[in-house]
Amino acid sequence: MKPHTSSSPAAEEQARRACRQLDQQPLPAHIRSGLEAARRQALAQTGTPDATRPGHVLVQQWHEHPWRWAAALALLAALIGNWQWQQQRNRIEQNIEIELLTSEAGPDLLLSDALEQRLRKTR
Repeated sequence: MKPHTSSSPAAEEQARRACRQLDQQPLPAHIRSGLEAARRQALAQTGTPDATRPGHVLVQQWHEHPWRWAAALALLAALIGNWQWQQQRNRIEQNIEIELLTSEAGPDLLLSDALEQRLRKTR
């Protein structure tokens, strides 16, 4: 149903003036509750979801754009995996350095090429 449009500028100005006056005055509580009940009833009849429910927009976007969400989740998983991998490499390097410093190996062993090659193989 299309809204009624008036072609008369005087009628439009009168409607604007009436709207301004109504906007300035608070509505009585029984009218507000009646309007809220009518709104809920209209939403229930049309099957339109209530946009005030928490997470409604997120759920709606999830159903409307599943491939975009899947791509975003895959990217997030890749970033978290990369971060975990780098953290593990740092821990391994720190453990090797601690083992070398706490071991009873002499300076000749620590400076030898054989030890360097062995350490590269373990990484």
